[in-house]
Order: sequence, then C-alpha cells, then structure tokens
Amino acid sequence: MSARSPANKPWWCLACLLAGCISQGDTTSAGTFGQRRDNAFDPTTPDGTHAGQEAAPTTAAAPTNAVIPEAALVMPSAGTTTPAATHIVDASSKGSPSGSSNNTDVSTNPVIAGAAIASNGSDERTLRNAFGNATEPTQTGLELAGFLVQQERHSEALFVIDTALQQKRNANQSDTVPLRLARAGLLRDLARCDLAVTELRGVVRELGAKRVSPATLLDLAQAEWVTGDNQAAKATLRSLHREHVDDGWLGANADELASWRQRLKVVRPERDPLANGDLRDMYALLRAAPDFSARLRMLDSLARPDLEAINDAGGIDARRPVRMRAIAIACADDAASVRARAVQWAAANQLTDMQFWTTALRDVAPVVRNFAATGITRMQGKLAATELLRAMAREQDQAAFLSMHVALSKSLGVAEKPCDAATAAGRQAAVAKWQVLCEQ
Repeated sequence: MSARSPANKPWWCLACLLAGCISQGDTTSAGTFGQRRDNAFDPTTPDGTHAGQEAAPTTAAAPTNAVIPEAALVMPSAGTTTPAATHIVDASSKGSPSGSSNNTDVSTNPVIAGAAIASNGSDERTLRNAFGNATEPTQTGLELAGFLVQQERHSEALFVIDTALQQKRNANQSDTVPLRLARAGLLRDLARCDLAVTELRGVVRELGAKRVSPATLLDLAQAEWVTGDNQAAKATLRSLHREHVDDGWLGANADELASWRQRLKVVRPERDPLANGDLRDMYALLRAAPDFSARLRMLDSLARPDLEAINDAGGIDARRPVRMRAIAIACADDAASVRARAVQWAAANQLTDMQFWTTALRDVAPVVRNFAATGITRMQGKLAATELLRAMAREQDQAAFLSMHVALSKSLGVAEKPCDAATAAGRQAAVAKWQVLCEQ
C-alpha cells in the first residue's frame, strides 16, 4: 500500500481517520509531500533501542515534500477560524476573530474547508468535477485542495492550487491572493519555507501590511524564522504590531505573539534549526526529509510514548494527539520502512481500532504486513483471528505468511505448528488447517 499511490492512499488514510490518527477536527494547516527513495528497514521494535533513535536531523533540508497540520489541542498557533467556504484561505491557519475585519484577507485554511466539505458528504469525484467545470476556480480549487489534504495527499493539493492559479492568470483574472496564501501554507507544510516566504512577501508587497491579516504576517515571520532569517522575522513582527495595533486578533493571540518575540530574542536560528517554527514544521520534516532514515528518526521522536511523563501527569496523556498525528503521516509514506515503523508505533501506543489493523494487513509491502500481524494480535487478542486467517488466505510472501501463522497461534492460544510457507500448496494447506481449527 504505498500511500503515495493515488489508488491505494485514500483507503489507508481512511483507516487512519477511523483509528483517530487523523481527526478532521484536529487539522489546522495544509501540507504537501514529494519524492521518496530507499526502503531499508531497521527490524528493532520501537519498544527497544535502535539506530533510528538518535537526535532528529539538525538541518531543515528543503525537500520536495510536506507536512500536516498540528492538532488544535497541542498547537498554540492553531487558530479559531470558521470553516466557511466563502472565506479566503490564509496560509497561517489563524483567522481573525469576528469583529476584527479591518483587513482584506480574513481567512480560513484549505484543510479546515476540506474537513467541512468531507463532513458534508462530498466525494472526490464531485469536487474534481466542480473544479474542472468552474469558470472561476478559486472556491472549487480551495475545496478540492482541502479534501486532498484530509487524505494526506498534499502534493496533489498543491498541484490543484497551482492549476487554479494558472487558469486565473490565463484568463487575466487578477484576484489570486486567496490561492497564493493557500499555496504558501502548502509550501510551508512541504518543508519549503523558503518558497513560502517568497509567496507571502509577494502578497504583503501587493496589498500592504495594513491590508494583510495579522495572522498572515505572523505566518510570514514564522516562515522567515524557520529559514534562519532572524532579522526579517523581527521586522515582520514589528510591522504586525504597528499596522494592526487596534486589531482584536492581537489580544486573542497575545500568548503566542509573546512566545515568538521571546524566541527571536534568545535563540539563534542557525544554532538550533529544528527548534525553529512549530510542531507543524516538525510534521513537515516527517513528511519531507529526503532521506528515509531522517523520516524514521523524526517519527521515533514524535511517536514514542513517554510513560514516565504520563504517570507524572496522573495518567493524563496530553501528547497522544501528537503521536497519533505522526503515525498517520508516516502511514502515508512511500517508504515501506517508514510505514512499517508507523505500524509498530501504533501498537506501542495501544491503537486498538480494527480498521487500522485490517488495512495494514493489506499493505503492498510484506514488511508492513509482517508487523501488522504482530500488532493486531497484540491489540485485539482472539478477535484478531478472523482477520489474520483472511490475510493468510491471500498472502504470497513467505516471511509475512510465517508472521501471520505465528500471530494466529498466539491469538488463539494454541501451540505453533510447523508449516510450509515457501510454496503456494503449503500455504493453502496451513490455511485449511487453521480454518478447521477456527470452526471447532
């Protein structure tokens, strides 16, 4: 199930949605994702130590990929925008409170809009047809992009936005700001903050800082900071406060603004590039790092349960949404090694949703199915037997079949018996024996 394959990706992401990995209510920003290469895998389970556990990458390389939005629960930068389809898209995901609309790009984010569209029952074909037939592509383009982001298909969402922009330029339609802001948000979530900065600065030059929402200016300052341009970030924040001194948005977001001002004072970006930006930017690296081993390290960093911290907090697991989001992102990775690690972390995080595990058992990569067999048994016990038997009946890989065979033995609490997994006849015979045992 290479999640980068359009044919396979939606149902894997649907499993993540059902499992709580991607909650439509959690998402607050857009993202995109690109090239993948090697498929090496570190067989050590996430419950132990492994090479991928070392510090996360120290440079925010500019890959061709993207990130996903941070959950509102955990991200102080998550905003309170309303999912009204008529709003302009703002790359920052932070809209102005009602009553503070003295600028022209009061906005929402394509992810939020897409979540609203999805919850209203619209399907992809309907949205694509609407976009393809639209003479003015802004509204339909933003809706389709938001829908795709909900499916972890951020590169496709960026393509939609770029297509809409080209159509408007070909038709000499000048109102491109909503699409350009959406594009900037997608680029940041692609870990391409350099391009996001260029896009946002262009909008600010065109409209003027007074007519751009304070949310967009903050997003520009954050993107400048992530790229290491500390002085430009400070100048943008000063402009934000000067031009929007009477805007209610500043009071509603005072804590976040104070946090960023302090960060700009005390931290040199080139000394700690991974600390630049928000959790949003770490999610971006999880999707976008060019090397799979870097993505594995980021996944391990974000998805590892901290049992000591949970116990210290009286059993309250405040960071679970972060871990679930990271697992969902990794489930959509092109590299089988990253998807397999995500499945391991799902078990380590006690993810019990059956749809997640049955989907993982159908992954195109044997190594993922291998760990899915172990995970479903660990999470579902005897309830896993039926799904394991179905998976064995279609399994053609020897190692994955043996893993399912062992997992089924543990699920039913019976002694493991030898089987010939190397031949189709041997696998069929083993499945037939298990079917007889399960029917007894």
